[in-house]
Amino acid sequence: MIVWFLLGMTTILFGGDPGKDMKGWIKMNMAILPFLLPVISFAVTLFIAWDIKFFLITLSNYADEDVYWAQRHLAQCISASDEDVMEAYERLHEAGDLPQGGRSEKIFSALKDELSKPESSASHTEIDADTLKWIQVSLDRMKALIFFRDGFWLTDLLWMPQDNRAKMFRIMYRLFTLLVWLTLAFAIYMVVLTTILYMETQGRIEAKDLPPSVMWLREFIIQTV
Repeated sequence: MIVWFLLGMTTILFGGDPGKDMKGWIKMNMAILPFLLPVISFAVTLFIAWDIKFFLITLSNYADEDVYWAQRHLAQCISASDEDVMEAYERLHEAGDLPQGGRSEKIFSALKDELSKPESSASHTEIDADTLKWIQVSLDRMKALIFFRDGFWLTDLLWMPQDNRAKMFRIMYRLFTLLVWLTLAFAIYMVVLTTILYMETQGRIEAKDLPPSVMWLREFIIQTV
C-alpha cells in the first residue's frame, strides 16, 4: 500500500504543469481523490487494529460496578513498561516458571511477582538498542499478528491461559482479525477497479475489455459537463 501510494503521488509532480495550467492541475488533483480514499482507510484501519491503547477500558467503566473493589484491586497493581514485561516474561519462560494451562490470574500474578523483584525495576532495566534484535522482534510481531505464528512474546503470553476469559478473548481476537483482513481485501479490490475504470474513462483501454465486476462502479460516477 505504501508503494502504491508513492507511485500515485508522482502524478502530482509529473501529471501537469501548474505554472502553465493551474486550473487543469487542480482538477487533476481532485480526480485522484478516489485513489486516496482506500489508502487513507487502510491506514486508519491498521492503526485502530493494532493500537492497544485504543481498546483500553476507561477507569469510569472499570470502577462502575464496585468502586471499593476497584480501589483495592488498583492498590495491588504495579506499573511497568512493555520492555519490562517482555523481559520478565522471557526470564520466566526460560526458567520454566510460568504456569502451563493455568488461569489468567495465576499467569499474570507470576509476571507481577517477577516485575516486583528489585532487579526488575525500571532503574535496572534498559531498553535493548541492538538494531538486529529490534528487527527480529518486529518480524516476530508481524508474523504473529498477520499469520498467527508463534514467537512473539505478547501473543504467546495471551495464548497461555485456558480459562473462559482467555478463550473468549482469543475468539474475539480471531473475529476482529478476520474483519480487518476483509476490510483490507475490499480496499485493495476497490483500488484495482477504480484504477481500471479511470483508465477506461481516459481512453487508455476499451470498455469491451473491462471485466463485468467493474461495470457496477459506473453507477457511482458523477457526470460532469
